[in-house]
Amino acid sequence: MNQRRCFLWAACGIGGAALAGLAGLAAQRSRALFNNCQAQLPSDPAVDHLIRSAWAGVDSSQFLDCHVHLVGTGDSGSGIEVNPDMESLFHPMQYAQRLFYLNAGCVHDAPGRIDDSYVERLQNLVDGLQPGARLLLFAFDRFHTAAGRPDPERSSFYTPNAYAQAVARRHPRYFWWAASIHPYREDCVEALALAVEGGARAVKWLPPAMGIDPSSARCDRFYAALARHGLPLISHAGEEKAVHGGDQEDLGNPLLLRRALEHGLRVVVAHCASLGSAVDLDRGANGPRVACFDLFARMMGEARYESCCSPTFRHSRSGTAASRCCVC
Repeated sequence: MNQRRCFLWAACGIGGAALAGLAGLAAQRSRALFNNCQAQLPSDPAVDHLIRSAWAGVDSSQFLDCHVHLVGTGDSGSGIEVNPDMESLFHPMQYAQRLFYLNAGCVHDAPGRIDDSYVERLQNLVDGLQPGARLLLFAFDRFHTAAGRPDPERSSFYTPNAYAQAVARRHPRYFWWAASIHPYREDCVEALALAVEGGARAVKWLPPAMGIDPSSARCDRFYAALARHGLPLISHAGEEKAVHGGDQEDLGNPLLLRRALEHGLRVVVAHCASLGSAVDLDRGANGPRVACFDLFARMMGEARYESCCSPTFRHSRSGTAASRCCVC
């Protein structure tokens, strides 16, 4: 496989009465709309053959699903926070998204233990893989202002680093974890050092939802620290559909990640920037809008980013990885 092409694997006013009616209708149609949450794959020779074929030639001990969001409601004392808009019928889109997310995680019928049920469901899914396979669980930082202050009202949800670390530590056969640290935070460098000490394998950003401009000089001290620790940056790029809050879609432009690459970082452009369009900044601030995927593909084809795309997320405290950059 060409290492430059390593794609890592990887979810108005409406009256209250009308909204209640819609909720009732959704409940009536739940069998057609919602996941049945089966614990195991069906016992079928054709399915068994397909699964064996998919794993042929794959070393499962080196397999990592590196895009797994760790979510919940905070009912376990995890520290998870969910924006109240996602629980309000006055915000029907976000309300509906929350219901679908709960169902997708098979925790919709687990009131009072949603956090724990979600982790159990992830373990159930890993049990369906080959021995040695793991999931990389994402923490998720809050939206922060340009001054580096958290803004809960513009944050869709928050999953603390400490919780992601604790889950991975309790279940090392199933999980590794990735920290999420906003680079504008005054304590971002210290928070990164603490995460590395706790075994974090990467850092996860979602710039439009967190209010991060990856091209800003405010990120430089964090990039320098990330390079010293040798951790990759996993950053969403392209249009964001699933997470509301920041509503700064321009921050999903993959070209903004050049600044991270110039610091010698390994950058995983999540989803390969496959949705939406963005300004072609290589042709100036007022350049034409181009498909985000095309901008991503351009960076993938540039010789200066040809170095190594590490197949694993082991980090090196010696800092040797900091001398090489790549986009993948």
